[in-house]
Amino acid sequence: VGLKWRNLAERRHAHYLDLYKSGRWKRYYTEEEFRAELTAAIELAQRWAVIAPRPEERVPTVIEPLVKVEQPKAA
Repeated sequence: VGLKWRNLAERRHAHYLDLYKSGRWKRYYTEEEFRAELTAAIELAQRWAVIAPRPEERVPTVIEPLVKVEQPKAA
């Protein structure tokens, strides 16, 4: 579920970038409004990237053994 929300946030971010690159944002927003929308979209996409990392982005965790095994003493 988290990855779906992340994908949605990333699509929204990409949409605002497309509006910016094409200049179409000027039809719908003032510069101040657009800047606020784009900033919010960037922050939301970044937040979801932290909340729901993709499998290839996950850091492997080291699980310590529950029981310590004693090493034989060298003679």
